[in-house]
Amino acid sequence: MAKVFIKTYGCTYNQADSDSMRLLLEASGHEIVEAENTADLVVLNSCAVKDATEQKILWKAAHTQKPLVVTGCLAQATPKRVEVVNPSASIIGTFAQHGIVKAVENALKGERVFSLKNEDSGGGGSGGRGLMHLDARVEGIIARIKVSVGCLGHCTFCETKLARGTLKSHDMASIKRVVGKAVAAGAVEVQLTSQDTGCFGFDLKPRTNLAALLCELNAIPGDFFIRVGMMNPEHALVQLDELATAFELPKVFKFLHLPIQSGSNAVLKHMKREYTKEDVRRVVKAFRARMPQITLATDLIVGYPTETNANFEESMDFVKEIGFDVVNVSKYSARPKTPAARLLQLPNGVIKERSEIASALCLEIASERSKAWSGWCGEVVFTEPCKARNAYYRTIVASGRVGEKKTLEITAVNGTSLFETNAPQPHGLNQFQGIKLRNNSK
Repeated sequence: MAKVFIKTYGCTYNQADSDSMRLLLEASGHEIVEAENTADLVVLNSCAVKDATEQKILWKAAHTQKPLVVTGCLAQATPKRVEVVNPSASIIGTFAQHGIVKAVENALKGERVFSLKNEDSGGGGSGGRGLMHLDARVEGIIARIKVSVGCLGHCTFCETKLARGTLKSHDMASIKRVVGKAVAAGAVEVQLTSQDTGCFGFDLKPRTNLAALLCELNAIPGDFFIRVGMMNPEHALVQLDELATAFELPKVFKFLHLPIQSGSNAVLKHMKREYTKEDVRRVVKAFRARMPQITLATDLIVGYPTETNANFEESMDFVKEIGFDVVNVSKYSARPKTPAARLLQLPNGVIKERSEIASALCLEIASERSKAWSGWCGEVVFTEPCKARNAYYRTIVASGRVGEKKTLEITAVNGTSLFETNAPQPHGLNQFQGIKLRNNSK
């Protein structure tokens, strides 16, 4: 039996995939180690969202001297890029991760595995629909639960669609079973993750939706909270009243991750995003009418090939109008095999300048909105040492143990950071803490 080190890049969904592979490897007798230098073999779970992340992954693949298995979105969408830098690496795509044990054991014997195809025959947890068997691992007090894979979109800039395919939802009974199991194992924060949680259940027969799922999960016995991952505006819109009601449930964090990508309808249309900024405005208005303090997160791409100066200014005006609490500002980078990659690209200098302007504006807005939390008093749960979350998923630096719940008061605000009176205030806080999301709420 081998010692295996797993390095994960990208979003919460990728982290959940790593959890699933870890469980499979451990069930087969292998040991997962936390330090690469103690491992017999390395697994890289890759991401394909940004060029900068891809370059880090390829560098790592090229310089890993131990037996290597590369999986994840980059391995599925553009496996040749991995093969060029490390011809001996085994490659298993997102659709073949159920074969991680075989890939690891063959790689240890010097036998390379290359598999991008889903050959899973099922076996519970919606596996018969081409989905990896659903299970969950509790890390600390957090469990990441995959409610679906793939999406219904056709965004011109996105390589993830090539790696994950169209929407396939897990059945609600399987999700309830796994959430209940995770809570019984000590999970206090259950993170529902997908490429788009908003369209969960649209492919099931009978059709269901995220709002119905949240109602079912809220009824599970136990003292826990649910964090809902990223959802696209058009899918929130078609279940708006029902969904906003579900977010009011006591076990659901009041945290909405609504990626707008642009505040210009012209750019959104070219991106093939299936909503307008007016639709976004409707969704935000409905949620804030019920939960005025809801934490609102978004993703914003600057420098898309067709984005003019006027389009960019529109986006900035829209960001000011909405007032997001958390913003992931991304510089557009062309992804292989996507329609937008064939367009005339904007100069890097223009993209960089727009990114700096957008990041500064978003930080200013987030910092201003954080001031409203000064003096707030209420119950929190500690998800990390000295870091707690309130019902609105706001991070508060305070004194406490992981898993502990207590009532505290926010008495200090530093930029986007919130503090309890007696909390240690570390030096050198990242000025973008609270506005950089790294797609981690998928």
